[in-house]
Parts: sequence; structure tokens; C-alpha cells
Amino acid sequence: DAASAFDYVKCLRIMTDVLHKTTICSFYQASESIYDLFDRVVVLDKGNVIYFGPTKEAKKYFLNLGFVCEPRKSTPDFLTGVTNPQERIIQKGFENKAPETSYEFAKAWKASAEYQQALKAQQEYDQEIEKDQPHKEFEEEVRSQKRSWTNKNGAYTAAFHTHVMACLMRQFILIWRDKFSLYSR
Repeated sequence: DAASAFDYVKCLRIMTDVLHKTTICSFYQASESIYDLFDRVVVLDKGNVIYFGPTKEAKKYFLNLGFVCEPRKSTPDFLTGVTNPQERIIQKGFENKAPETSYEFAKAWKASAEYQQALKAQQEYDQEIEKDQPHKEFEEEVRSQKRSWTNKNGAYTAAFHTHVMACLMRQFILIWRDKFSLYSR
């Protein structure tokens, strides 16, 4: 139900903030309270990105494109409705200007100031990552976790035979716990 979905997303938000991680979620018919827990939103139409940016600015972006948000309609419903030709409402005076196909939406997105802001934010983030180089710390941690008999250039921290033994033990335990199925076969 809606309350448990909200609690779940709230826990994700807390985990994201505490661990300084990125969380990606996909929701359909999310409530306004769930939507407000996120920093950014991606709106897709037939695989094309038609908006990516702050959640607080998404509605305004589509209103400026010439779409109408009905009274009492939540922002998430409005955003999903914009991608549905039967559901979207175009403002008077925008009939021939508002995008209709996913290609037109993507083209409008790439021509917008919001897209340029998103590109700039991405470039700033890339520069920060290049400067901080967090991947080096990760690679060092993986190297330190590797066993002495594993391939130093390999991606795995344990040798192949260790993985096979773990799988065999797991299967043995599963069979041992379900003796009825073992004897009834």
C-alpha cells in the first residue's frame, strides 16, 4: 500500500544520505510525498530522455513546453501523463508548438536551458571524480581482499575452486534441510 511504499522510499533516502551513495528507483504512480524525497527525476518516452533534472523543476519545464496540469493532479502523474497522447492536455496557443512524439520531446529537451544545466552539472561532477579518483581507493581495497592464490589481474577476490566449494556447500545445506524431498524422489 501507499504507506509502506512511502516508508520504504524514506528508508532508501536515509540510507542514501548516510552512506553518501546514489540510489536509482523506478516508480509508476508514485505519490507526491514519495516524489518529494528525490533530488532528481528522469522522464523517459519510448526510450528517449525527455527530462533529467531537479524534481522541483520538472513540472515547470513541461508547463513551459505548453502542457496543462489539471487541478489536484500530482506531479508524478502529470509527468507520466505528458508522455501519453490520450492523457496530456495542451495549453491554448501551444497546439502547433508543443512536442507530440518522443523524438520531438527529446529534441525539445536537448534544445532547452535545463539540458545545458544538466550537462554542466555532469561535467562538474566528472571533474570532481577525476580530481578525487575514488576508483583508486576501491581498486586498492579489492587488491587487499584478494587471496594469495588468486590471479592478481582478475576481477574475483577468491579462486575458482573456492567458488565451486561454496556452491557445493550451499547446495548440500539446501538438500540437508529438505530431507523429505530427498527421500521422496
